[in-house]
Order: sequence, then C-alpha cells, then structure tokens
Amino acid sequence: MAETAPVEWSDNGPAQEFYFNAYKEAGFQCVRIPITWDTHTLDIAPFTVDTVWLKRVNEIVNWALERDLYVIINAHHDDWLKKNYSNLVFQARFDSIWSQVSTYFKDKPESLLFEILNEPNGLTLAQVDELNERVLKIIRKTNPTRIVFFTGKGWANVDDLIAAKIPADDYIMGYYHSYEPWSFAGQGQGTWGTASDIAAMAARIEKGKVWSETNNIPLVISEFGTDTLCDYNSRMLFLAHYVEEADKRNIAFAVWDDGGTFQVYRRKQKNWHETKELLLNYSSLCPNLFTVSSVDYNINLAWNNRLTNADSIHIERKIDGPEFSLHASLPSSSTSYTDNNLNPEFFYHYRVKMFRNDSVFYSYPQRLFLKPLASERIPFKGEAFAIPGSFQAEDFDKGGYWLTYYDKDFVRTNPTLYRTEKGADIELVADDIIALANNQAGEWYEYSINVAKTANYEIVLYIGSNSDKGLVTTTISEKDRSVYVKATGGIDKTQAFSMFREITAGEHILKLYIVRTGDFVIDSIAIKEDLTIGCDEIDSENNYQLLNYDQKGEIEIISNSSNIIADVAVFNSLGIVVYEQKRAEFPAIINTQELSSGMYFISIKSDKHKSFEIIRYLKD
Repeated sequence: MAETAPVEWSDNGPAQEFYFNAYKEAGFQCVRIPITWDTHTLDIAPFTVDTVWLKRVNEIVNWALERDLYVIINAHHDDWLKKNYSNLVFQARFDSIWSQVSTYFKDKPESLLFEILNEPNGLTLAQVDELNERVLKIIRKTNPTRIVFFTGKGWANVDDLIAAKIPADDYIMGYYHSYEPWSFAGQGQGTWGTASDIAAMAARIEKGKVWSETNNIPLVISEFGTDTLCDYNSRMLFLAHYVEEADKRNIAFAVWDDGGTFQVYRRKQKNWHETKELLLNYSSLCPNLFTVSSVDYNINLAWNNRLTNADSIHIERKIDGPEFSLHASLPSSSTSYTDNNLNPEFFYHYRVKMFRNDSVFYSYPQRLFLKPLASERIPFKGEAFAIPGSFQAEDFDKGGYWLTYYDKDFVRTNPTLYRTEKGADIELVADDIIALANNQAGEWYEYSINVAKTANYEIVLYIGSNSDKGLVTTTISEKDRSVYVKATGGIDKTQAFSMFREITAGEHILKLYIVRTGDFVIDSIAIKEDLTIGCDEIDSENNYQLLNYDQKGEIEIISNSSNIIADVAVFNSLGIVVYEQKRAEFPAIINTQELSSGMYFISIKSDKHKSFEIIRYLKD
C-alpha cells in the first residue's frame, strides 16, 4: 500500500487515512504495507534510519491498528541487499535496519506483524535460510512473541517456501506469492479457466496446505492477483477459483493492489473494482459455471446453483459506471436468463446474486461486448479505397467497435473530433494533421481497399513519433508486414515508414495492427506499386516458413534464401518481447515451452531486407 523508495508509491500517491476506512468498511481484515528502507538509511555505520521516515511509517501503521486491522510491514524493493548479499557491510546495514524497526515498534499490539524480506530473488537458498535465522534473532531481542513471516528464495513461490529451512521459533508464519501462470496473471496473455488450469491452481494451493499441516506452521499467501490487462472473464474466474481454493483449505490470503494495473481499490475515485465482492465473499456455495453468450442483440446467461435452498435470485447488470444494479428478479431455482433487444457497441457486465436468510452469495462477474452485425460494415467514403492510392488513417471503415476497429481502454480522449466512434483515439496533432493517437498494443483498424491489379506494392505509413518504441503491422489476406517506428522529432513531424508485399487484384480488408505501444500517431496510408528491381525477394511471404512442432515444445523457421542471418523476436499480444535471438542462423529454432496459449508475432529482421517479416503464431 505505501511503497517507499524514495517517495511513496507513485501509482497510489502518498497513503491517506481514508484508505483504511474503505478497507475496514469493505470487510478486509489485514493490510500489508510494503516499505523500502534503503533511501532513508545511512550507507555507513551505524546505518541510522531517518526518524522522519519512521514517524511516517508509524502514522500509517496506526491508521490500520486504530481500525482493528492486522498490519504487515516488511523490507520491500530493497534490492541493494539482494544484489550484493555476500557484502558483509550490506548485511550489517540490513541487520541494523531491522534492529531499529523492531525497537521502534516493540510496544505495538500483536496485530502488527513483521515480514523479513519480500521476494529474496538473487539470494541462494542457503543465504535465505541464514538471513531468516539471523534477522529473526535480532527481532526477538525486542519482540519475543511478535509474529514474523519468512519465505524461501527466488520470487517466493510455494516451492521456494517448501524448500526453505524452518527457523526454530514458536511465533513464525510461512508466506508465499502466487501469480501462476505469470504469462496470464502478470502479462495478460491468453485466457484462463480450463479444467487443467483450475487443477493446477488447486494443486499449488494444496502443496502449501500440506506443508503447513506437516510442519505445524501457519501459512499466508501474502500476494496473489492478476493484471487488469488480462482477459476480463478469465480474470474474474481466476480470482474466484483462487479465493475458493484457499478458503476451502483455511489458508489466509492477501491480494496485491499496486494502484496500477493490479488495482483493486480506486483511490482517486474512492470506489472499488468489482473484484472486491469476489475477494471477500466468494465460496463453494456461490453460483459457478457462469457464462454469457449472444445471439444477434440478445445476451444469454447460464449458471450452476450450488446453493440449493436459496430464497431468491437477482441478476445484476452494469453498462456504464462502476456499480452493478438490480436488473431482474428470478425464482430461486433459475439457472438461465436472457437479456433481450440490447444496443450494440456496449460492454454488458452481469453477475448472479443469491439470497438465503440474511446471507448473500455472488457469482463471479462476466461480461460480453455486443458487436455490431458483420453486415453493417461500410467503407468510410461509401466505397473501398482505390489502390494504388492513399487515404487518411482516421478513415477506417464504419461498422463499430470490434468489427472495424478495436481500442484497448474503450475511452476516447477527444470524443467529438472528426467522427464519433467510441474509444477510437483521433487527435488534432497540428493545424493540418488529424491522426490516430494514443496507440496501444493490441489496438487495430480496418479499411476496405480495391486493388486494380496483382503486383508488388509498397505500403507507406506516415507516422509522427516521439520515441523508437512502436511496432505496427499491416495485414491483407492473412499476410503480415511490419515496421518499427522510429522517433521523427515529434508527433507533428510525420515521416514515411514502408513495407513491401504482393497484393492480388480485387477487394480486400487491410488491418492496421498496433503490435507494440509507443508515443506515436498515424496520419495517413499510401499504397503504391513497387517498381524496385528485385523487389519480389524483399520480404516475400515465401522467404520464411513456420514449422510448428508443439508436441516437442518448439517451432522452426526456415528460409528459401541461403546464408540468412537475422534477429528474431517473439512478441505477445501486448507487444512485450517474450523471446529473442540475435544474429540467428537459419533454420532458426524457437523454444515454446514457456509460452502460454495465445497469439504471438514473430519478427525476423535481416540486413538483406528493406523491412522485416512478421509471422503470426497461434499456440494451442
């Protein structure tokens, strides 16, 4: 909550007392306060901790204690120790910090808990075992019965905890963190919720339970959660199953809320994400197997009632705004509902709420975006753009969100400029430049084009950019071409970025796909016949072929050209590099065992090509 290196966590801002009113009123029982001590501690003996900082930590701790909340304080993001643990001066400095912290807080109630070190990644198992024992002895000089949390090496997952030596002490608890699979929970790739996904989650939590019972050591999962960039329905299912599996085993847990993309409490708005009800109330009695689907402009809901003696059922819905509201009241035996004659281009969120006496049982929320029907696609100018020719990037086809364009956050920064589609970020970046702006990985736009003849073409994107970070792909007939966006001196200073390919005569849909986020705008697109000699070898689709050997956990990229050496990179759907080979010789082998299911883009860049090949790879 209050991360402190060198100032309090930037995503949250300085901690405020009203946070703790919200935590208490919601029903949470414990708050973990991550604290970085490094920038508030002298580098030389006696390694004094700044008293102003101690007073600030004390103020925040008291806000929690005054509301009868349990409080965990720790050493968090103190990477100086993790990177240089063998340095005896660093060890002495860390020992001194805990000596001062223990002394300062020694008279606090037992509801204040200490955690030795967050995620000791970089230390060996032997070093972590030694650290736990040494710091615990320091704490015990002034706090003989205070609960102290310990863990194992690495990122503190359950296997790390199980491998750790258990200190000889009667007032300790083991902790571990869980974001598995990280590709989903931490990076937002793919979806989650298959039977094997759920079984793997349950097995990890069961491991912790067995360790706790075998060693008679209480256990807490002190961090878990999902990035809000994850697929919404998968994310809700993930959190619901996690809470249920931990609750069934009587294991305490704490969700990670960094105020950023793992946010649970909206501090500025002073309200909660819908995950609050899951975290506090979901159990094995709540409705499950909740699905939403659509037929035309009707949405069908279905669920399983695990509570057999409910009094009634409510369907709650939200469209705009943060709060659910009552939409329909149903008999207690109901297991389905249809919401009819809805308007397209909205996200419809639903949850099932069951009542029994004074108790309430919520399903996990699920949502569905009601797409316009495919027949509603219309070229922006009334007819497809003639190729060769040029057109403005903001003139993507009419038809609606998720049919002719997709925006990541569904929020439009300038809703009245040029056209009115929801979410599409169109900005006036100069007196004469209206462009697609705020381009984020995963966003796309589609354009109807009519190509006069089959030929090799140069596709030119006119882009203004403040950075070198962007990556943009164009797709026609399932064939991709891409350009890396380089800084142009400003978003109002556009330059040409070219890619080359053959396009057959006739009507096509050109998709403009943002592979990697960057501070750039796209002004216009030109497609002209490429008359360059020998251009048929430039990025020809036949230059590279992808051979998929998923059963072996690898893919092979082969080339029709000889002596190819190229840089190979694999991007996930968010534009994050998940695998990279520099100066790879072909055929190139890519290990896919660590990749979760989902769509990936493989870029191949060689000196022989003007631009570079992008191959889409779908891992089952």
